[in-house]
Amino acid sequence: MKKSTKCLLVSGGLLLLLSIAALLTAGKTYKMSTANRLFTSPEPEKQEKALRLYQDLAVDLPASPQVRHNLGLAYYTAGRFSEALAEYQKVEAELAKGDHRTHAELIFKSHYHLGSALFTLGETVPPEEAANYYQQALSHFTEAIRVDPADQEAKYNYELTKLRLEAASQQLSAQQPEKSGRREGDEETPAPSQEDAQTGAGPEKEEKPALPEEKQQHSASAAPEGMSKEEAEALLEMAEQHETYQAPIIISTPTPPGKDW
Repeated sequence: MKKSTKCLLVSGGLLLLLSIAALLTAGKTYKMSTANRLFTSPEPEKQEKALRLYQDLAVDLPASPQVRHNLGLAYYTAGRFSEALAEYQKVEAELAKGDHRTHAELIFKSHYHLGSALFTLGETVPPEEAANYYQQALSHFTEAIRVDPADQEAKYNYELTKLRLEAASQQLSAQQPEKSGRREGDEETPAPSQEDAQTGAGPEKEEKPALPEEKQQHSASAAPEGMSKEEAEALLEMAEQHETYQAPIIISTPTPPGKDW
């Protein structure tokens, strides 16, 4: 009799724990839904409330890529681009641990928004730093297009980022000191002797190895996987004429309870 009572008490305790866990899950799902609703509001005060809710959720669910993704969007909208970038990088790290087939949409958004944050940061720094940001943004837009070849905004952003990268590279080249003439401190090249002059010999010059044919072409000229050459040229022309950067994608419907947390 005592043994039976003890078993019933243990089972009852287990049911209580499961009920509490279910309530916590429901509470977090409700908080996520509320944050999403506030975030999509045009009112800055509501967007700020959404940011705080996402921050709270990130404390409770630090490994949730959905929470990190939405927190990154909230930071981006608030103009806190470095913090947005950090959150998107956490999303990328978490997605790398799981099954990519079940998170295709989120993988696309992760690369898209990483590209957005890196591009925007590149707009705020000198050319020598901007080129690095644009190069990274280009890589992420390339991945976004690979995941969803039908997305036109990602393709447009790829072409616009390519233009920015080329402009930053040209600025860097223009800033390099001219190499014509000998500057103070340079070693003087010895003049060839009379015998060398007659035979055509002289100081040996270092020859630079030729790059493979595909490397000699402009690195940004090839269209990424999922975009035809004709489509790339058309989008590039559009970007050159209308350099309007596309806004980040708005968050999707919150994940059903119990799926990711």
